[in-house]
Amino acid sequence: MVKRVIEILIIISALLFTACKVYIVYPTNSSSVVGTQTDIRVKYFYDANAQFTAVLNDQDITDLFVFSEPDEYGWVLAEATNVQIVNGENHLSVSVDYDGQLESDESFFNSIDFPDATGIVDASGECDGFVKLDYDEFSLPHISYYNSEQGGLMYGRYIAGYGFATIPFLIISNNDFGHFNDIVVTEDFNAYIAYFEEGEDFGSLKLLHYQDYIYNFEIITVDEGENLIVGKYVDMVQLQDGTLLLAYYDETNANLKVAFVQSENITVETLDGDDMTRVGKWPSIAVANDGKIGIAYYDETNHALRYAEFYELPANIQVVDTGGNSWVGSDVSLGFLSDGRPVMAYFDETDLDLKFAYKDNQGSFVTSTIRNEGVTGMFNSLVVDSNDNVYISFYDLSNKALMLAYSSDLQNFDFQIIDDGGGEDVDVGRYTSMKLDAFGNLGIAYLDATNRNVKFMRINTSDLFKGGN
Repeated sequence: MVKRVIEILIIISALLFTACKVYIVYPTNSSSVVGTQTDIRVKYFYDANAQFTAVLNDQDITDLFVFSEPDEYGWVLAEATNVQIVNGENHLSVSVDYDGQLESDESFFNSIDFPDATGIVDASGECDGFVKLDYDEFSLPHISYYNSEQGGLMYGRYIAGYGFATIPFLIISNNDFGHFNDIVVTEDFNAYIAYFEEGEDFGSLKLLHYQDYIYNFEIITVDEGENLIVGKYVDMVQLQDGTLLLAYYDETNANLKVAFVQSENITVETLDGDDMTRVGKWPSIAVANDGKIGIAYYDETNHALRYAEFYELPANIQVVDTGGNSWVGSDVSLGFLSDGRPVMAYFDETDLDLKFAYKDNQGSFVTSTIRNEGVTGMFNSLVVDSNDNVYISFYDLSNKALMLAYSSDLQNFDFQIIDDGGGEDVDVGRYTSMKLDAFGNLGIAYLDATNRNVKFMRINTSDLFKGGN
């Protein structure tokens, strides 16, 4: 295992992070933060002599906060619930005085929370896609993506009261890296980014661990070998015990591989594939409520969609959709219903349609084409909420737009164009990555291909089913 610890020497980090020990101020249960009541959460470094003060609209609300014990990293969480706010401009100021050294994070409520409209994560005009999204425990977005002009892998995170800050990892490697990537943010605000690094005659899978509270990162080699190309199409989740699970394509052997990473212990296994079949592109991992792991992926030999599930390896592997005369299964995205049944969205490469599959109560897969207007259904991202409503973000090539499909019964889907770029010659919606935040709102990160920008959108799901489904 190769491991390096490198100090990030980036001006933006010093400007945005090191001057402030108050980490986050965030209203946690409102989409617009105007009207009645909200919750406020603040996280800051513990100091025995620290004095905490919070003022809302010139009124001292410090006494409303309840403070946790410092965690293992020295953070204290301060929470105030059902804080009364008013319409209009609401201003919150949170200050922590460390022995006369005043550190403060000030945010306007009306601008801190994401509106139901698009925003720019990276407006450099140099972005090329491979966009992935995750949330931290405050439901603030963290996004990894590829920027060819900045050297490869990029990381953007939202800072309350400021907006998106982006970090290029310029000093990782002289090779091309970040074309394929995925991100997981843990409860201690550490970001893990898995990525594919491509050399002249090799390709390896790496894992970057960004320690936000000390502005350092380390790089771990997960899988590599002489004349071996591994790591493309990587997907990653955190399991219930904290282990990171990565699924990815071994291009040299045409297999689907998985890696379990727990601290410095790495276990790599071939999940599916043999000398007769090429399988493993577009793997999508999901974890059911009971801890069951599912991975959906493409069978290139048979042009079919496959699904593997397990609590422990070896996995039980099934064919979901053979496609008949069509090639199906690329761009697949997987989720679980509350009862543990898998659902997935994927692309029909022959008919150029969006397809959907779910397992019925008898254990059989039911497949259907849910949208067949023009060329549609690429770059899918699927999530399932606590009520078993299914949401699919996808790219519609015919309209060059980002679209959303949603259903409450697994059979009838409604569709909306979420972003069409505002003009006929604008191409938006590739590389969609969608997650639900802690309050049931959808977050979607994606590429504006025309302007080569990365964008983020937040959608209040409570408005989608008002007219029935």
